[in-house]
Amino acid sequence: MPHRNREKRAAKKAQAEEQALAQARADAQLQEQIRTQAEEQALAQARAETQAQMQAQAQAHAQAQAQMQAQIQAQAQALAQAQAQAQARPHPQPQPQPQPQSQPYYEEKDSGHDNYKKRRGKKYDDYDDYDDDDYYDDDYYDDDDDYDDDPPKRRGRGAIVAIIVIVAILAGGYYGLTTFYSRSLAPVDPNDTREVTIVIPEGASTASIASILSTRGLIRNTYVFRYHSQRMEYSGEFKYGEYTLSKSMSVDEIAEQLMEGVVYAATKTFTIVEGLHIRQVAQALVQQGIVSESDFFDEVENGVFYYDFLADCPPGRDRLEGFLYPETYEVFEDVTAYEVIDKMLSEFNSRFKPEYYGRAEELGMTVREVVTLASIVERESVVASERPLMAGVFHNRIEQGMRLESCATVQYILPEPKEHLLIADTQIESPYNTYLIDGLPPGPICSPRMASIEAALYPDENEYIFFVLADTLDGTHMFSTDYNEFERNKAAYYRAVDALE
Repeated sequence: MPHRNREKRAAKKAQAEEQALAQARADAQLQEQIRTQAEEQALAQARAETQAQMQAQAQAHAQAQAQMQAQIQAQAQALAQAQAQAQARPHPQPQPQPQPQSQPYYEEKDSGHDNYKKRRGKKYDDYDDYDDDDYYDDDYYDDDDDYDDDPPKRRGRGAIVAIIVIVAILAGGYYGLTTFYSRSLAPVDPNDTREVTIVIPEGASTASIASILSTRGLIRNTYVFRYHSQRMEYSGEFKYGEYTLSKSMSVDEIAEQLMEGVVYAATKTFTIVEGLHIRQVAQALVQQGIVSESDFFDEVENGVFYYDFLADCPPGRDRLEGFLYPETYEVFEDVTAYEVIDKMLSEFNSRFKPEYYGRAEELGMTVREVVTLASIVERESVVASERPLMAGVFHNRIEQGMRLESCATVQYILPEPKEHLLIADTQIESPYNTYLIDGLPPGPICSPRMASIEAALYPDENEYIFFVLADTLDGTHMFSTDYNEFERNKAAYYRAVDALE
């Protein structure tokens, strides 16, 4: 961006950029080394845990097979023992039935004898000729022949029974395992909805998480949780944090929350409004009970934050001025000053679009200079529609070699802001007093909103070089292209103020 001391500032700027670039490279290398070491350690730990899990699963599988084989052998031995006992028992000999009485079944009568026999049937026609020896089959019950206690048909039936018993044992074992697995995935107590708070540390393995859940009574079996997590590809997806769960949740429901990072922890909110300088930001954080002022400024000066827009920020208490983005934030109850600052810097980083870096280069400005100009626009403007107009005025004054003469920069150097500045205030020696310095001050004077930053990047193309509050006293301004018109507008404003008194 052209101005009268362009060569001198360009040299200083180039030197500062070179130093900042060297520092950024060193920081990047250090960060890469730390990240690489962390990744290697995490990979080694993951390999060790995976190997341990595989060994445990193999041992469990071998134990299950051994138990099943032992059951089959026991059943086979019992079956063989039963068959041996059956073979050892003596063959029961048939007992002869008592012979029929010798007296005739009926009396011989001349009259009706034939009819009587007809009524009784043919079986009894030759009753008197009945021979007791014919009652037994001598060929079947031969004393000289050995009794066959296990004919071929009975042996075949025994083999079939043995196979059925073995299949039943296998089926029963499979059913038992699946039942145990399903039961281990079910809620510990479906009716117990009381909240149980757990903390998953950063980098915790699946085995560690299973142990934490088991200790708090949230799962039934750690091995099933680990196996199920690996089987369902949950492992490696769990997020650290503080969670509120219950015993009425199943393993899959618990895993879903741990993967989504649905953290139910005590939180609090704080708000940083637009236009606050860094000292006011610290006061706002203290008043809202977030962090102490000493911790805040300690991190401002010494904290290490990896953002490209901080590359040319000088050290000191004001190095983060303008980049602590104004917004409402939600944080954990035990949040640290570093986390608060990093959250606000991260918000700025997400809102400052990649194309804004390119636009800053087109204007011949650094990101810090853009934010500096935006902070002046933020403090000078009241009406949103006037921000691009004001940014255009400041761009025009710098291009024409005129000092900015912004009252907002004088207010920044005062211990307390004033409703109306005095002439003496504009003569205070300070690198931020734009009544005395050329161009922009060395850094932002507040935290601007994104609308002011966009106005600094894309100013209204106009020829105005002056503005003053309008005599309507509604916060709007009157813009002018020459000094005489500016003086008339200023006089009108003061007349309106005097009329109110």
